[in-house]
Order: sequence, then C-alpha cells, then structure tokens
Amino acid sequence: MLRATPRPVRAALRRMEIAAINAADALLLADEARYAQIAGARPRRSAVIYNAPEDQTPTPEPADARPWKLRLAYVGLLQVERGLLPLLEVLAQHPIGI
Repeated sequence: MLRATPRPVRAALRRMEIAAINAADALLLADEARYAQIAGARPRRSAVIYNAPEDQTPTPEPADARPWKLRLAYVGLLQVERGLLPLLEVLAQHPIGI
C-alpha cells in the first residue's frame, strides 16, 4: 500500500507500527504468514484468528436443484500480497466455473 511513499515516510510509519504493536496487550493476525510482516516487533501476546472458514467438503446438490450463478465481490487493495491470485485459482475449481 505504501509502494509510492518516500522511504523516510515509510520508515517513520514502520517505527510507529512497531511501537504500537509493542504497546498493545495482544496482537491478532489473520494467518501465520503475517508474522513476517511484523518482523522486529515484540508483541506481548499474539494469536492467529483465520478470517475464512475451514475447508469443507461440498455436499452434492440434487439433480433438480435450480441453477444459480456465482457472484463474487473483492473489496480491498489489488496487490499480490492480498491473495487474489490464489483465490482465483480456487474459484477456477468451482463446479460452475468462473
């Protein structure tokens, strides 16, 4: 998100981010990969709380089920780090396709 931001500003923001993490009672992350993003911080406590449901085996729909269309909305930054490409790979495996 800060790719076009001047280096001194990014460095100052990083120091503030680390200070905020270190001052917090606990840190919640969306997945383990986020620990790399906070390298240098020393949170008092941390936990990973996934923001997506666990994988589930889909139940086959009855043959007479009414057809429906998949509608997808992605809200957020269009960056490689946001996982949009893996999401599209998963959606490509959906029974109705994309």
